[in-house]
Amino acid sequence: MIKRAFELLVLVMAVASLSACAHKGAGGNADAGSNSFSGTLRNDAAAASSENTGWSLGTSAGQTIVMVDVSKVAEQAKALEGKRVTITGQMSTKKAANDTTVAVLVADDIQAAR
Repeated sequence: MIKRAFELLVLVMAVASLSACAHKGAGGNADAGSNSFSGTLRNDAAAASSENTGWSLGTSAGQTIVMVDVSKVAEQAKALEGKRVTITGQMSTKKAANDTTVAVLVADDIQAAR
């Protein structure tokens, strides 16, 4: 029961972080209606682990908004690494090695932001 409550808390915190980035000047934003998220796409393959996909969407200040699973769109991700992008996808959770749950955006499409 406590474990499930913690997992829900982690997911709520991730969604709250996405909402906070919608504020003007934050460098990232989220459109919950279309499951579209904007920010700077980063690849830190050295950080890839069971807790981390190795890819993240962040603000212009370098803060991580959310981890991103780019397995469906790997070529698009590689081409747009380090650029401001809009990612369309679904929020999901991923089990980490230490038996915690982390929020992950599963990307269906990545485009350069306009």
